[in-house]
Amino acid sequence: MAVYDFKCGECGSVQSNVVLKISHRPEDKPVCCNAPMNYYITKAPMVRFRDYELKDGGFRAVGIPGRPVVTSLKQNRELMRRHDLLDANELIGTPPTHLDQEREAQELQKTIDAITPNEQQKRQLAKDGLLDLVT
Repeated sequence: MAVYDFKCGECGSVQSNVVLKISHRPEDKPVCCNAPMNYYITKAPMVRFRDYELKDGGFRAVGIPGRPVVTSLKQNRELMRRHDLLDANELIGTPPTHLDQEREAQELQKTIDAITPNEQQKRQLAKDGLLDLVT
């Protein structure tokens, strides 16, 4: 089973954390606006393939000679701390998700709405001959 995010191509609605088989069929995708939704990638997976091997239909962690097998974020942080290393992801932060992008778009729309003249102001500007300057 794998977890996917989907986005509607028509209305833009998002369905997060949809669990499907890796070998799912196209008709298994969620439907919105009478059409199957598209895959929506929020974060790229971070996998170092030489640390994993395919065995019995699944991946398992294997060690690189001279390096420990790291299987959790906590273990990775501890290993980095022990060796006095900095994780670039912690320095620059995680990439924004679609929810962060939607929140930012809403804030931007509020700013645009705050400086956009309402209908009464547009009529007054048109009366003063200034409407072309602000639209």
